Amino acid sequence: MQTVLLVDAAEGDAAVLASALRVDGFNVVITTSAHDVRTLLAAAPVAVTIIDLMIRTDSGNGLDL
Repeated sequence: MQTVLLVDAAEGDAAVLASALRVDGFNVVITTSAHDVRTLLAAAPVAVTIIDLMIRTDSGNGLDL
């Protein structure tokens, strides 16, 4: 099963998308913190990361991730 990392500050929005991805057979890891992204990626490989571009990071927005 392939894993998707979903990064979204709006937990409700992330939950809806995660539900749809799980129905299609994906394992989904959700984080609402840009700070946690690098830690999660170092801990386990993911097939794809979906990032809310408006999420705030230390140096700007989601494009920095």
